[in-house]
Amino acid sequence: LQHTDYSNSTSICNEGDVIECMPSKVYGNSVTLDNNSFVRKLENDESIPSLAKIRTKINEVKIDGNYCIEAIILKIPERREIQTKSGESILLSEMFVEDDTGQIWVKGWRNQARLIDKCELGEIISIIGVNAKAGLEGRIELSLTAFSKITKKN
Repeated sequence: LQHTDYSNSTSICNEGDVIECMPSKVYGNSVTLDNNSFVRKLENDESIPSLAKIRTKINEVKIDGNYCIEAIILKIPERREIQTKSGESILLSEMFVEDDTGQIWVKGWRNQARLIDKCELGEIISIIGVNAKAGLEGRIELSLTAFSKITKKN
């Protein structure tokens, strides 16, 4: 979720907090707050699932879905430049990851490539906000989005 807070209403919030808000604008995964917005922190709301509960196992990933996964990096992340049909040169970074149910490629294009560049072989990571797409030879792969976040667990 991306937010713009013109009123500084979220200064009471920390990463992982659950909040209730009446924003001025919501578009896709983006929330804009202004001086007319209401924000409050919710404490111990059991109706909101924790991040651990919404994680998806790799063998359950389906094309066009948005996911949060936790996995170990099996292959050193690689970065290269790809030339598009229009002649533009763009960055692509990719890594091969695994959980206890399967393996999958994770790709980051353009700015998202930098998120993968910070990862290392053998690290256990949590990835929030990845989209599943059809890859080469009919395999499913995960693509980082503008809202993706990679957190190192070890």
